[in-house]
Amino acid sequence: KEVFLNQSVYVPIGGKHRVENRGELNLTLIETVLGIGIAMDDTVRSLDEVLVKLSPALRECIWGGVNLSKVLGKKLYGKKKVGESWELSTHPGGESVVADGKYAGKTLKQFIEIIGREKLGWKCQAFSEFPLLIKFIDAHRSLSIQVHPSDEYAFPHENEYGKNELWYVVDAKPDAYIYAGFNRNVTRS
Repeated sequence: KEVFLNQSVYVPIGGKHRVENRGELNLTLIETVLGIGIAMDDTVRSLDEVLVKLSPALRECIWGGVNLSKVLGKKLYGKKKVGESWELSTHPGGESVVADGKYAGKTLKQFIEIIGREKLGWKCQAFSEFPLLIKFIDAHRSLSIQVHPSDEYAFPHENEYGKNELWYVVDAKPDAYIYAGFNRNVTRS
């Protein structure tokens, strides 16, 4: 079936499907999963209650710059070395804030408490804390060395989940690079 801009396709549970871009323009495709028995009036009610625009938490870092403003149009509010824009966050180090509407000014964590954790879906609801942190990074200079702890280490020592990451590079200079791993063999200790 050919699909056009802003058109949706229903794939029944267990149905096999493949998405292919036959055109020459880059496309953004969003695949969602809805629970069984959701009717149109349920969806509209959910949109009114749950969809909100968030303002990000901007974090200054010694390796940051101003590219989040230049490339993405972010307002930096006079900050000179913004390294991270936390778009979706309930982390105490930088919470997203509802930007407008009746929940304006509430942190994302407060908003979730108001609407109820069940609105997050069964996978997200299973976590004691909101499990995602989505951010843009402007690494104007080399970032600091990072160690990503497992859940087994992080819970007793930091009272939060371990750190898994996925990076998607939006823009980079031709000579940009990322180090991953070590330049020599090391043991766990």
